[in-house]
Amino acid sequence: MHEYPDAEWVFPGETTRAYLAFLSPDEHLGKIHPGMYFQVREGTRVIAEGTVTRLVDLESSARKNLEPRGTE
Repeated sequence: MHEYPDAEWVFPGETTRAYLAFLSPDEHLGKIHPGMYFQVREGTRVIAEGTVTRLVDLESSARKNLEPRGTE
């Protein structure tokens, strides 16, 4: 999931601030840190790149993801 708080649309070549969320945050604990370079890919194609400026709630998201889910 992604959100761009400073822009409604982001076009190729533009720079903007983005909030990204992981589908499995527990898989990323201890592997991501501020200053780290990253790429977002669709298959083999790089569609975005950036630098991590800060982590927001990664640990609490990971804990929630690891909690057992109820049976339905």
